[in-house]
Amino acid sequence: MARPMKPYTWKFSGETTVGIIPLPNGGWRISATGERFTEHDEYKAYCRFKAGQGKDKLIVIPGKEFSPSPSAQAAINASNFAPWAKEFSEWTHVDDIGIVNDATFWRFVRECIIKNPELTAQLTGIPQLASLSSLTLPRDPIKLSAIREWYESSSPATPRSKYDMLLTWDNCIKFLGAKTIKDFNRDNLKRWKDMLKKNNSDLSCNTHFSRIKAILRFALKDNFDNPQINHCLDNECKVLFVNNGRSDKKPTPISRDDFQKLLHAGDDEWRTMLLVGMNCCLHINEMLDTKWSDLDLIAGTYCKIRVKTAKKRIPQVSVLWFETLEALKKIEHKSEYVFTSCHGGKFSTAKSADFRRLADRCGITTKDDKGNPLTFESVRDGAYTVAFKVSEQQARNLAGHRAGGLSDAYVLRNPESVKEACEAVRKFYM
Repeated sequence: MARPMKPYTWKFSGETTVGIIPLPNGGWRISATGERFTEHDEYKAYCRFKAGQGKDKLIVIPGKEFSPSPSAQAAINASNFAPWAKEFSEWTHVDDIGIVNDATFWRFVRECIIKNPELTAQLTGIPQLASLSSLTLPRDPIKLSAIREWYESSSPATPRSKYDMLLTWDNCIKFLGAKTIKDFNRDNLKRWKDMLKKNNSDLSCNTHFSRIKAILRFALKDNFDNPQINHCLDNECKVLFVNNGRSDKKPTPISRDDFQKLLHAGDDEWRTMLLVGMNCCLHINEMLDTKWSDLDLIAGTYCKIRVKTAKKRIPQVSVLWFETLEALKKIEHKSEYVFTSCHGGKFSTAKSADFRRLADRCGITTKDDKGNPLTFESVRDGAYTVAFKVSEQQARNLAGHRAGGLSDAYVLRNPESVKEACEAVRKFYM
């Protein structure tokens, strides 16, 4: 019966192996093959023993992953290591450092630095290497087609929303000719951004940008390489933002003639939307969010707590015109929302594009102060501008802005307090 082999603990790493026996005078014996050799450098003996075991030619020590500093990263390349290929080949059994592929090269470099960073720094003349303990191996860049497939198959978004998201994604990739996430770099994304800004408003550009980021964030839920995606979102995608200048944007009240054109050109649904938007001084999303519970068709009033931000809740009231009441009474109560799609669900903000198409059909060419086409915001701007001439306090209550000296409960109990302003808006636009 053979005696069990005695394990040997390597001094440079603390690893214990079986199958190699140290001999006097710096010699070693490999038990499996009976091979004997002389090597005073324990690390080189270790590499030779591992290679003789039939293991991978390049030894990778797990659990030590980090990225080198930029200066060290720039200094590490095949040309630096090529002059010392002979010495390194004794450690790693790579014969020609200059022609190995990137993955093999980085495994080789990592092997050298892990085992003997001081000697590696000395032989290469790269002092930064002496302080490194390991290197991160290069990863295959994520394919953008894989991210698209994952989003299309797994996203819980509505079909319409998913269509809009993927349309923006496909148009961006087509414009850039992008294949992998590496192609989503700052220079490329800035080219796409500049192209969009030529034909779209700032708000529309930011909508497209948010779709790209949303799909990338969704990919974090799958087994993709999260560091690559996080790097893209946190660094490369920083250019995907346009300051739409809302703070210094000047109001663009719609003219009476343009408003009348819209009323006559639109169908019954659009006529009601326009009347409610003007009468109640609403943004388009607030108009689409209007519920029957916000309206009192008998008293002829509109009362609602306007959700301006996550914390701010502001009362908003209005006295409904005769024309608005008549239009509302024609609508069938199919949902808690006043305005619903053919499927019975609430409309999305895609109605903004429908408004622009309606304005184009009417031949409206008015632009805002930024040179962008007229939007539904001009309806609200018109109502607020006229109401402000009557009373600042009434205008603020009508638009859902905080009015000093009035409690929320008082405003909601007294929607008639804005009656004079509502009549002034009706007289100007109707």
